[in-house]
Amino acid sequence: MKNIILIIILSANITGCTSIGFRCDTLPVGSTEQRKCFAIGGDKNVQYSLGKDAYIAGDTKTALRWLKMATKPILNTQSVYVPAVGGQKYGTVMVLNNGMGSNGHAEAKVLIERIRENENNNKNN
Repeated sequence: MKNIILIIILSANITGCTSIGFRCDTLPVGSTEQRKCFAIGGDKNVQYSLGKDAYIAGDTKTALRWLKMATKPILNTQSVYVPAVGGQKYGTVMVLNNGMGSNGHAEAKVLIERIRENENNNKNN
């Protein structure tokens, strides 16, 4: 039973305006807190934006953290409940992989490469 509940929780889709049960739209519009909330919720464009802002501000470590999140692909999954059959007491939730949903943020990949080139040039000088 615990495994079924865990699968349901893990496979639940997080909507664009929530982040792990917290509603990002309740935060001040456009605030850093709201942007971080959307980014943690998986918004690739906001992750890229936060990474770019950190890079411009000179915080390479934070920039790379957000940019790497933005470049990670998203799998397109779907949860399907299969009712109990035969002597089973509980049904099962199956998570189906429908292929790649997103390849990640392309501009974030480019900016990561630029940051790495700059770091290598600084080391060589």
